[in-house]
Amino acid sequence: MRKHGLKMYSRNPSSYTPLRESAWQKNGARSLTLGLDELRNERQIAMFSQKDSQAYRHYEEKVKRLVTAIEPILDLSVADTMTFLRAESVWGKINALLRSPCLRKAATSVSLLGADIPALYEFLTAPASSILNHWFESEPLKATLSTDAVIGTMTGPYTPGSGYVLLHHMMGGTGWSYPKGGMGAVTQAMAAAAASYGAHIFTNVEVSRICLNGDGQAAGVVTSEGREIKATIVMSNATPYVTFQKLLPQAALPEKFQAAIESINYASPITKINGQYNYFTV
Repeated sequence: MRKHGLKMYSRNPSSYTPLRESAWQKNGARSLTLGLDELRNERQIAMFSQKDSQAYRHYEEKVKRLVTAIEPILDLSVADTMTFLRAESVWGKINALLRSPCLRKAATSVSLLGADIPALYEFLTAPASSILNHWFESEPLKATLSTDAVIGTMTGPYTPGSGYVLLHHMMGGTGWSYPKGGMGAVTQAMAAAAASYGAHIFTNVEVSRICLNGDGQAAGVVTSEGREIKATIVMSNATPYVTFQKLLPQAALPEKFQAAIESINYASPITKINGQYNYFTV
């Protein structure tokens, strides 16, 4: 992607929390900024609480340890998971573990937590507010960290289970970045990479339906202009509702599957606001 013009900037600082005037500190602290520099983070937090400054590093270490333990669970296939859960006997569950390397890896990873298993349970079930109140005392820090518990969710920091989202946003291990030129730069680089391998890209063209062959398999698409494009594989990044309800014939899929598609809730918790500033004070 880089050779096709994509440039990424590290998310540093990772957060900037301005405070209302009534919350300004006597030591001059008017905001809290956190980033990749651990020592600078500690100095920033210390402006509001020396105790929190010391606890923050231990908190991050704990979260990273829990994340490492549960990440293998996210790689489990539905089939392996259901086989394990449906096994009625202990031997049945052991057999499921022996037959699936991914299940064994996930089970081993969680078991290695040892004394931290109760902490994992708390993060998976408790409100983020409860977890953050346990670790910290300063409101600016708790407010800053609680944003990780609500991004992309239909919950608040006082909702049971929102503690898991604190873990979720620490997963991956590659770090957050911003693309130069915005998200459009990512798709432009993807397009350039695909074209370099011979892909043909058509823009401002609406697909009206997916064509099926005599065996009921996808065989291409038809555009709103009536052009038919044949293909052995059809991939769609439209929603399941649009893909299966609008682009395919109604009788192409089982009624039970169609009913499941119709019941998907597409309400979104996301609102993006882009702002441009001449300057700001940290």
